[in-house]
Amino acid sequence: MKFRSTRGGESVSLDAALVSGIAADGGLFMPETLPQFSIGDFDNVEAILDVAAVLLRPFFEQSALAAQVNEILGETLSFPIPLTELPVTAGRARMLELFHGPTAAFKDV
Repeated sequence: MKFRSTRGGESVSLDAALVSGIAADGGLFMPETLPQFSIGDFDNVEAILDVAAVLLRPFFEQSALAAQVNEILGETLSFPIPLTELPVTAGRARMLELFHGPTAAFKDV
């Protein structure tokens, strides 16, 4: 996947964007395209780490870090994720509560 500055500029790989941090023109790196997912992509995916892996894997394609996505996610999400079961008549549904962190704000998760 290629990333481009919010101010234009050339396309770079994820690895180059991570090393640079901010684009040379001062913009933020954004993916040139966003991956498309189907419900089937999440079949048999229960844990939050597995959901994150499905969502993030396309961004790491052709990256030197691609083989380490699961390890990176394990370190990144190594805290209790506040999920609450929702009462549904069929299947399973959970809600992510975003006010449990030290600042009671979404950014804590």
